[in-house]
Amino acid sequence: MSAQYLSPIRQKLNISQNQMSNYVTGKSYPPVDKAFELAKIFDCRVDDLYEVQEKDPAD
Repeated sequence: MSAQYLSPIRQKLNISQNQMSNYVTGKSYPPVDKAFELAKIFDCRVDDLYEVQEKDPAD
């Protein structure tokens, strides 16, 4: 996603460019309140914003 596209979303969430970059790249995840705001913006469910990674039973 381009910075131009993300800028209005970032402003609505009141977060830094670095925070938004971390969310987009998966380096960090938004806190619950921001996740609900993002779901509203993207017209999706909160769980649609997260990728579930199954743990290997051997771990």
